[in-house]
Order: sequence, then C-alpha cells, then structure tokens
Amino acid sequence: MKLNLLDFPDKQFFSYIDWPSIINTISKNMYFEHSSFILAGDLRHRTSGQIKSYFETIKSTILFINSDLYAAFRNDLNFIDSRVHFYELIERISKSSELGIEEINSLVNLLELYHLVKGRFTESPVLAERMIDPETFKSIHARLIKPFRYFVSKEGDIEYEKHPLLRPLYHELRSLDSKIKKEINSFLKDPDKSRVLQFNNYDIINDIYVLPIRSDSYSTRIGKIIAKSETGHTLYVEPNAIRELSNIRMQKLYEIEFEISKICREICSEVFELIESIRSVSVFTYTLDTLVAKARYIEELALVEPEISDTPKMKIEGFFHPMIENPVKNDLCFDDTHAGLIISGPNTGGKTVSLKAISVCHLFINFGLFVPADYACLYPFENIFYLSHDQQNLAQGLSSFSSEVRNYLALVDQLGDSNLIVIDEIFNSTSSDEASALAVGLIHHIEEISNSRFIIST
Repeated sequence: MKLNLLDFPDKQFFSYIDWPSIINTISKNMYFEHSSFILAGDLRHRTSGQIKSYFETIKSTILFINSDLYAAFRNDLNFIDSRVHFYELIERISKSSELGIEEINSLVNLLELYHLVKGRFTESPVLAERMIDPETFKSIHARLIKPFRYFVSKEGDIEYEKHPLLRPLYHELRSLDSKIKKEINSFLKDPDKSRVLQFNNYDIINDIYVLPIRSDSYSTRIGKIIAKSETGHTLYVEPNAIRELSNIRMQKLYEIEFEISKICREICSEVFELIESIRSVSVFTYTLDTLVAKARYIEELALVEPEISDTPKMKIEGFFHPMIENPVKNDLCFDDTHAGLIISGPNTGGKTVSLKAISVCHLFINFGLFVPADYACLYPFENIFYLSHDQQNLAQGLSSFSSEVRNYLALVDQLGDSNLIVIDEIFNSTSSDEASALAVGLIHHIEEISNSRFIIST
C-alpha cells in the first residue's frame, strides 16, 4: 500500500482530497484525448529549482493563450482529430505498417502546428528540451510536409490534379463520369422511362450510379438492383445502359486507390527515417496541450504564483479548495521552528476542507500549478501524505481503528527525507484518552526518525 501522494499512491488516498475531480476539471481544457494520460502522470516531487523552472513555462503559456497566435493555434488544431494517438501512429510506422492519407495528414498537421508555435517557446525550460533543431525540421519539411501538402489539403482532401501519377487517372475517371451522367440524364428525360422513377434524380451507392425505381414498376430490363429503401417501396437500380461504363469506372477507382496506397507507402518510408524527430514533436504537442490546460485553469480560478521556500515553513493567506464555489478563505502560518499545527473544532466547522485545501496547495506546486490562495510561501516536501479518519475496510474485515493503525504503520515505513503529513481527525475511531496518547506517541516517533511537518485535525 502506497501512501505518498507524489508517488502514484492507492487511488483512495487521492479521493480524500478530491484530486480526481480536480484533474477532470483541468482535462476539460485539453484538446487531445491522450493528453489526459500525460496530465494524470504529471504529479511528482519536484525540487525548488524544478518548480521555479516549470513556473516560468507556465507564465509563458499564460501569455501565449492571451495572444493572437493562440487563436491561430486553436484554428489549426481543428484540422486534427482530437482522438488521434500519435504514439500509436509512430509505433505502426516503426513496424513498417502503412498509414492512410488521413493518418499521414494528421502527422503533417501536427508538424505544421509545431512549426507555428515553436518560436514562442524556445526559452521555455519545459518545452525547449522537446524541440528538434531547425536543420532537422527543414529536412522534414522538404521530405515530407512540402511534397504531401502539394496534393493534400489541411482538411485531408486529395487534389488529384496536382499529383503527376493521379492526374491522368483522375482525368479518365472524370471522363467516365461525364459519359455515365449523359446516359442517366437521357433516361431521366425520356417520358416513357421516367414514369418508373420514384423521384427524378440519380444517386451513388458504393461508387455505383443508381436510379430510384418504384418497386411495383421494376423490370430486369431496367438493370441490376443494388439496394432498396427501408420501406421496400424504392429500388436503387444500376441501369443496363451504363453497366459497361460502370465496370470500367470501378476499375479506374481501383487503379487510383492502388496508386494512393503506393504513394502512402513511399511517404511512410520517409517518415520511418524521421521517426524520432516526429516522436519529439508529438511529445512537444501533448506537453503543450497539458500546459495550455493548466494555464487556462490558473486563469479561470485566479490562482496565485507562490514563493518557494528553502526551509520547511508554510505561510498561506486566503487559501481555499478549488472545487468549492464561493469558498470561505483561511490563513495559515508556521515557521521552520515548529513541527506543525493541530486544528480543533466542532463538526461542520471546516477542518476537513481546510486540510484538503492545504494539501492541494502543496500538490499544485509539484504539479506545475499556481495555488488557490491570495498569497503563499511553500516548501517542496519530498513526500506528501493525507490520511482520513474514515478508514474502515469491510473487504478486509478491518474496523476503522484497525485500518487507521495499519495506515500509520505503513506511513512510518514510507517516510522520506522531508514529509508533510496531513491527518484528518487522528485516531477518531477510539476513545479520547486513548486517541490523545496514541497521537502524541505517533508524532514523537515520527519526529525522532524523520524531518516531518504535521497538520492534524482533532
């Protein structure tokens, strides 16, 4: 059982402070579905220098989302399916699999998106290490982006006229379409033939031109039935007069499809040689997506950048829990000469919410977020523990007291060099005298073996 909130603990300990709800709220600001996995794994212990460095990137991102460039960025994002998983596409290419035009277009759009915004983050400590050098990008542009974009639009539409292999085939296809439409229009304009139509127009089903024939007027002399309406009153028929042209047209479509497949294989060969650079661009884009989500969350809640202390002290003014609307704000202060703080008071007095909010503030700085407060000076503890008084475990046959004791034993085993230990209603599952004795004993023992700070409610 892992308790440290900065080391992927058991999910129940995150639920005590409403962390899943916070992550879900931030995730709503992200574009790519896959970014949520990166966001969920972004909480970890960061040193004072790492936190300050990350905050510089966050401040750059806040400036970015308030710039004209961000509008262009959001516009170009819309050309990429939010469900696309770039790592999976790259993995398929690494195994010599062939991607389709739509998938390749997603990669090209990704690279163009990177090119659009990379200049904004060259000084970013978080994003700069995920960039590729300019010469490499020039090679990617010459070998992949330029030749692909020459005949495929950002929307993924193939412009057949612009590709030397597809152009003649496309001209032949258009010629066949013209001949077929001429035959069909002749049928539609013939008074004797048009009487069997359900409506005076044609359709295309599975790449076959068809006419809507009333089922009570159908004859095999008209042509082959391709489909029928749900009611069965309309039959979609390929006229005999265009059967041969349709077969030739279908063959031409196969030829075009074959050429497109061949083009895709050649492009994937180019991508294979550039795969590590494209992987870096993917990491950059997902990381930027999470940074934008965090920056927007900071602005929405008016979070404040905290000072980072070099000693284990804590001063927070006007702090609140971010999941509570119209919260009552509180202040907290103790310096590095005190081991911690004990909060006592009646039920519904706000003790639990305060403990959760304090824990969230410390998690946020390790998560790369500003904090929900008017002012904060915080120390980046190596480990953060939050233990709730509701510890009953029916599945394991443990009472509340037994479960609580088990967690405290696990806590002692998992202490590190510096620890913030938050306990909501310590030993609430036993009598007052016993609870006091046990709590004092536990605190003294932890003080003897580690450098820890406590915030405890009782």
